[in-house]
Amino acid sequence: MTDRVTITLAYPIEVQERVEGVLVTRTIAEVSMATRVKGRHMMAAQHADGPVQAKLLVLMSLCGLPREYAEEFDAADLAAMDAATGDEDHDLRRLANAAGLPEEATVAQIEEAIVKLRHIRIAGAMAEGALPAMKAAPLDGGDRSQVDGQGNGERSLAT
Repeated sequence: MTDRVTITLAYPIEVQERVEGVLVTRTIAEVSMATRVKGRHMMAAQHADGPVQAKLLVLMSLCGLPREYAEEFDAADLAAMDAATGDEDHDLRRLANAAGLPEEATVAQIEEAIVKLRHIRIAGAMAEGALPAMKAAPLDGGDRSQVDGQGNGERSLAT
């Protein structure tokens, strides 16, 4: 018997299904999924177009949902499903470990840490000169002298 877990979705999805020949819209607010990935789940991804689609197809198989539903799920809910597999090396736990977060870190805490790490890396690359400094400019391409002192002599319509 397969162990299952129920996950309440942070962002419920709406799907259309045909019931007795009638197209109906159904809201999915929680999913029940197997917590252990088995061969049959992995086989669901054998014709995937890349690793992201493969991961989504495995998750849909674990939930017993049609592959078409994969596109509707929010990334936070997919991360929670991934974490529920209990695999010590799943993507979410690997990211948490890389960010130095405790074992009990929530999905929201992990996402926040990832965003902070990205900002730190970008700022570091700019300081090292690996990335050019970004300069603001009016969207209409007008006078930039108000922005960076390098005006082109034209008055911006944006001001």
